[in-house]
Amino acid sequence: MGTDDFHVEQLTINNLPLYFEHLSQVAKQIESNHDDVHFTHHYHEAITTSDSLFAQITNGIRVDFGHRGWRHIWIALDNDNHILGHAELKSNECRLCKHRIQLNITAYPANPLVTSKLLICATDFCFASDNIEWIDLFLLSEKNNDIDFYLNHGFKTSEVNKDTYRIQGESYDESHLVMNMK
Repeated sequence: MGTDDFHVEQLTINNLPLYFEHLSQVAKQIESNHDDVHFTHHYHEAITTSDSLFAQITNGIRVDFGHRGWRHIWIALDNDNHILGHAELKSNECRLCKHRIQLNITAYPANPLVTSKLLICATDFCFASDNIEWIDLFLLSEKNNDIDFYLNHGFKTSEVNKDTYRIQGESYDESHLVMNMK
């Protein structure tokens, strides 16, 4: 797949149903592949057990940037308007950390071109903002290819939290990566 085979646009209220279907499909794909612990492992439970995630997303894209609860989401669409992946920036709920935001990028199955384009959209938005100083990214430490991808795009490892998750009875560490926007 080349870059002419897809485009990226910001999520709007009009394409929310398509986005929610995408999230549900990602959760099903992750669930059906028990041997692959995906870095968005927490998405499956959030998507399948709670409508609150959908309400948070719907409300968040309506909130102006800089206000509590805001979200900016970009979706990568193929030529048939199927979502190939998404990037989500959201405010950090910590009142003392308004200059930090969280990033989540999902392209499943993984596609480096799609992921790169989504990352560029998100970081360009952050670099253009005077109010964002850091992007926070949390990944399973065992996902070396994902970590290397982000390190190659300017992120730095801030810390590794040992034994953060128990997934299918196994211990997993969590890596905290950051990108300085200033």
